Amino acid sequence: MVALVVISVGLLGIAKMQALALASTGTAKMRSLAALEAASLASMVRADRAYWSAITNAPGAPFVVTFQNGAITASTDAALLINSACNSAGAPCTSTQIVAHDLQDWVTSLAAQLPNGQPR
Repeated sequence: MVALVVISVGLLGIAKMQALALASTGTAKMRSLAALEAASLASMVRADRAYWSAITNAPGAPFVVTFQNGAITASTDAALLINSACNSAGAPCTSTQIVAHDLQDWVTSLAAQLPNGQPR
């Protein structure tokens, strides 16, 4: 009887460790996805240096873009709020239109990858 109690307590401990390991794996997965999405955003910033170097924020002031329901709702650069479509009769896209499109793609990907994937 004593051996049965000891084995039962040991098995309960093992079950608790397995549940904790499973929860940690889920958290690690979400953190990895968030890191990949952040790296994706950083790559977009590096790809369009013309736009990002032309931003005239005060030195040290953050660049803020707010998304809600998959659309840009506020930005430090008001030009990003304008329609980002640039498919007019052969005219090339401006840097601002490219950035707005890239940010829209990024937030769509973020919402698809992460639960409650609304950037803050």
